[in-house]
Amino acid sequence: MGWLVSISGDYADLEELSKSFTSKKLYITKDRDGFVLGSEDFDSLTDHKEVSSMGKEIISSLNGSARLFLGIRKPLESGAVIEVDASGKRNIFVETLALSLHIKVGTVGVKIVRRDGTVEESHPADPIPALITLAQKDKNVSKVLRLYGSGNYDWVNIYRIYEVIENDMRGAAFLARK
Repeated sequence: MGWLVSISGDYADLEELSKSFTSKKLYITKDRDGFVLGSEDFDSLTDHKEVSSMGKEIISSLNGSARLFLGIRKPLESGAVIEVDASGKRNIFVETLALSLHIKVGTVGVKIVRRDGTVEESHPADPIPALITLAQKDKNVSKVLRLYGSGNYDWVNIYRIYEVIENDMRGAAFLARK
């Protein structure tokens, strides 16, 4: 049995993210009806509400990271939780449904084909999986990404981000002195 969380947002943004989120630990892939977020961490959960909660937490950090590296304007949102049994049968748990349409010019990746025929690809979203993993381990990184991903850039919110970073750096300086 496995769990997935449907994820909505700008199609081009999700397509770009799916190129970088490809590990079993955390992945975004195109599914039957859209994009889904999967994680090995979901496998230990037994309730769709727990999966939904963890998915929302990951997507919150993902919004900040994607805004930083890809310049996304439309936030990503979690949707239905999908439980897939061993035979492939799906149970879908829906809290809310939203439908919207946005058009965006795609992002550009880099593809290098070497003389020996090897291919190296780089995508703008490549740094984001490592940042999400860090956010899952570090509450300060998670908070900064959540605040930045909210899209609210008034002075109060910007100062909150500054305070988190400043306090984190003070703690790092204190630890370095020991």
